[in-house]
Amino acid sequence: MSEKYTIWVIILVLIVIAAAQANTSSALPGDPVIGDDRSECLTADGLLDASECYEWDYPALEIRAAQSRLPNPLPELPFTPVEVPQQDGIKYVYARVIDDDVGVYNHPAEAEVGLPPARTLGTGFLYVSIDGYVEYNGEEWVQINPGEYVRAEHLWIVSPSRFRGIELAEQPGLPFAWIVQPIQPSISPGGPHNTDVPAYQRYQIVTIYSQATTDDGWRWYQVGENQWIMEPNLGVVTVDPPPPGVGGRWIEIDLYEQTMAMYDGGRMVYATLISSGLGGAWATREGLFQIHYMVEDTKMSGSAGYEDYYYLENVPWNMYFDENRAMHGAYWHDSFGFRHSHGCVNMSPADAEWLYHWAGLGTWVWVHSSGQY
Repeated sequence: MSEKYTIWVIILVLIVIAAAQANTSSALPGDPVIGDDRSECLTADGLLDASECYEWDYPALEIRAAQSRLPNPLPELPFTPVEVPQQDGIKYVYARVIDDDVGVYNHPAEAEVGLPPARTLGTGFLYVSIDGYVEYNGEEWVQINPGEYVRAEHLWIVSPSRFRGIELAEQPGLPFAWIVQPIQPSISPGGPHNTDVPAYQRYQIVTIYSQATTDDGWRWYQVGENQWIMEPNLGVVTVDPPPPGVGGRWIEIDLYEQTMAMYDGGRMVYATLISSGLGGAWATREGLFQIHYMVEDTKMSGSAGYEDYYYLENVPWNMYFDENRAMHGAYWHDSFGFRHSHGCVNMSPADAEWLYHWAGLGTWVWVHSSGQY
């Protein structure tokens, strides 16, 4: 090799090294630190974990988040409007009992002549379904069951939740979530609010493009360019494989996220928010179960004689999977996305009806928690 050729090789090598050093010195917070290979900082769901892939100085305002690498256009969640066989899963008019020890009479005439009630509804968390209205001597009465009447003044008509989940036309390519409480997104994980975009409203659906964990331990999800939301404000759904030995149709319940997903084999076909047990004596148990009993309507009551006594008439679309714990419609609250029940898995009436007609006896139910709450 000639001396002149050797000199040119050395010069080229020095130029390459200088260019690489210049590129490194120009790195900004938010630039990748592992080159083009990001496999080490992908979650099990294939989601970019920006807290691992990017050098960020929390809560620096100059953070350049992973939105620079978001697909353009942003992918849309492949879902279609849900069609429910009956109107929103509701077959009755429901009312809350707003007074204590309300008398139940076989006929309004018995109250007029001073006879004692056949029974009382007690004190607690009480809901009844209404079969009809009767006016007797100028006073309005409500029939709650055959041969059972109470004065209308003791009842308050309720409007069940109109929330419903989504039916998926194909397998979601990215995780998605419902907003569970109104929130203004931040421009970066832990950063200030992004006031250039509208606030997200409860029950709005968002797609998740990346995630990051701040130094205080909170996980943040990116839902758009310069739009990050902290995890307590979301009910997240990810595509998961079936538990070992489970095939056909099966149901996944995530107690941490308060979400439910229905699968046919490995493909997700429906997803929604739920309300599981409050914890302690009212916890929803984790494990692998099967639906062992189904009934369209049933009465539920418990804790008689205690402060948390409850009495619920005509609870709709019941699917029992763990002893006396059931997945069922809940007409008495609209708290889906938060724990609320005495151990059952509450769903909106529309969701519960969809599931009731889709599932069947023996359908597997996998209850687990993807985090600690």
